Amino acid sequence: MSRVKTNIYYLLVFCGVLILGYALAVSIQLLTGLRVYGSSLFVPAIAAFIAGAQFKKYEKRKAKTSERNKLINISFLITALLNFVLLGVVAKIKITDLFAPIKTYVPDVSAVVWIIVGCYIFAVFCGLQYIVLRVAYKNIKQKREKGAATSANASKGTFFDEITGETDRATPATVAVDQKPVETTEGWAPVNDGHGNLHAMRDERAPWGRWLLSAVAIGAIGFGAIWLASKVVVPKDLPLDVVAEDITPEPEKVEKKSTDDEAWVRALEKDTLEGYREYLAAFPEGRHKDDAQARIDAYDNADWATAEQRDTIAGYEDYLTAWPEGLHASKARERIAQMKAAEEARRKDAAERARQDQADWETAARNNTVPAYEGYLSKHPTGKFETEARTRIESLKATEADNAAWNAAKTANRADSYQQYLTSFPQGAHVPKAIAALEQLRPAAGREFQDCASCPTMVTLASGNAQLGAGDNETDARPNEKPQRAVTFSDMFAIGVTEVTFAQYDACVAAGGCSGRPSDNGWGRGSRPVINVSWDDAQKYVTWLSSTSGFSYALPSEAQWEYAARAGDSGAYAGGSLAAICAFANGAAQESGLRWANAECSDLSSDRTLPAGNLSKNKFGLRDMIGNVGEWTLDCNTLNLRDAPTDGKADQRGSCNQRVVRGGSWFSGPADLRYASRLMQRRGDSNDFTGFRVVRKVGD
Repeated sequence: MSRVKTNIYYLLVFCGVLILGYALAVSIQLLTGLRVYGSSLFVPAIAAFIAGAQFKKYEKRKAKTSERNKLINISFLITALLNFVLLGVVAKIKITDLFAPIKTYVPDVSAVVWIIVGCYIFAVFCGLQYIVLRVAYKNIKQKREKGAATSANASKGTFFDEITGETDRATPATVAVDQKPVETTEGWAPVNDGHGNLHAMRDERAPWGRWLLSAVAIGAIGFGAIWLASKVVVPKDLPLDVVAEDITPEPEKVEKKSTDDEAWVRALEKDTLEGYREYLAAFPEGRHKDDAQARIDAYDNADWATAEQRDTIAGYEDYLTAWPEGLHASKARERIAQMKAAEEARRKDAAERARQDQADWETAARNNTVPAYEGYLSKHPTGKFETEARTRIESLKATEADNAAWNAAKTANRADSYQQYLTSFPQGAHVPKAIAALEQLRPAAGREFQDCASCPTMVTLASGNAQLGAGDNETDARPNEKPQRAVTFSDMFAIGVTEVTFAQYDACVAAGGCSGRPSDNGWGRGSRPVINVSWDDAQKYVTWLSSTSGFSYALPSEAQWEYAARAGDSGAYAGGSLAAICAFANGAAQESGLRWANAECSDLSSDRTLPAGNLSKNKFGLRDMIGNVGEWTLDCNTLNLRDAPTDGKADQRGSCNQRVVRGGSWFSGPADLRYASRLMQRRGDSNDFTGFRVVRKVGD
């Protein structure tokens, strides 16, 4: 009968499934660390089952016995070869590892015995695989036809005809039950046993039961052989002449060996130097004395390595303390001797160097010059007096530089030259003289001074920052007083402690610097603030004052004025309230009868100015910043403070024909007595409630 597929096709199917299954099992083991036990049995079974299914699918029939046996045999050879590769190459499993559990109980069996046992077990394992393959290929095995006698009389070909391919031949002759089997001239007939019984198909099946029992029996025999070998094989560490003899250990020697081993196990469990020494002390000739000594030597070598790493006398002495008779004891004593000798030589050399060092230093100190100290350092760069020599050199050089710088500053006689000297030589010999000279040219912050007899008394203000302008919480604020802005004053400046008085202004008039004597309204002159002066009159006065004193005077900018008036205060009023303002400002009080008067205040000068300096001073030491008379500033009239300068300079934008007046006057109510209040007047106008105070540049 013709075949659809050859055996090679089904073997390729078997090989593909087999390799895929093994690859999957190995991948699981490599990726997860889990072993797939039994894969060498169930993977070939699955491959054989699938190959058999393919046979039935394409051939549309059951396989013949010869076909089935050929598939089984070749499949078994393929399986055995792959298993050998996997065990020997991929899994890298040692034969001794396979028997590790057994070796725990049978420790003295030689390697040759294990190899023989391994081969035996591998053969048994291959036999199991062969049985598995036969069972798996059962699905392509011929089924036994029921009713052999009925099949023999059927008109179509019998089961035997299908096997031999002789379905068209003549039906075999009938065999009588009580006769011997008769061979016909053609065809084939089942074998007769001589009693009329035909040979049954069940006799063609493999005797699985007997095979299984045989395998179990062989396994039992093999295990017994292993056990027996473990009892008779001589340990490999015994001499050959002793092996040849039939040695029966005496009971007391067995006990001693067992005690030796137990002591060694205890030493291994401790795994300390003391543990191994205890073992050797108890069993100086024990079975494990060499191993114990090797481990003790390892500790010895480790301590020696530590001593060499320290490489000091103390290190080697520590080694000798721990190992007085150690492997490296002689070497340790030798190195200690060498190091002590070297140390003694260094001590003597150091003593001689110290004597010479002292002598050279005394010579340099007597001369006390830069070259003398430099000569000492050239001989003794790391000598005992090296630091002192360098200090004296620096001191001598600093003294020379100090004197030169002071002479230069004194020759220039300017504030910046004295300041440069103080910066360069803060500990210089001429610092007191430089400070005194600088104070004359540039007074310190908070210091009051007067540049001439008729000059206003001034006070120096430190540099700093301030929030100037009206805050959002000021209910009386006008649009031109906002927004509030941060202003930084990088340089100090001086400002008059009070407004310019009539006496000070009259000195300008007398000197020809100012034109005309302003009217005092009959209130009196002298120390009262000058009134009835315009912005232009104030400019003439500061020009005269600058030329008279030799310093740069001017009207204050709005920022300078408010910075001085607030003196660090962030509120709206001096003193913090309408009642407290009475101590600082001469404004319209309740006696004035004005509708905008401050009802919280009362004074004796409700309709005129007070002499300058009669009220309280602020934190900067300034008086009458608020009230008494309004004060001209340098700034032009602007609609608001947006984009106003933030460096303290005057705002020259807007209408400069009008100038800003700050501080309010004796005529002003609370709204005009605020720090941020701004009033505008034409620069040529004058009245009895407006005066001015001056500022001076602090520096040159």
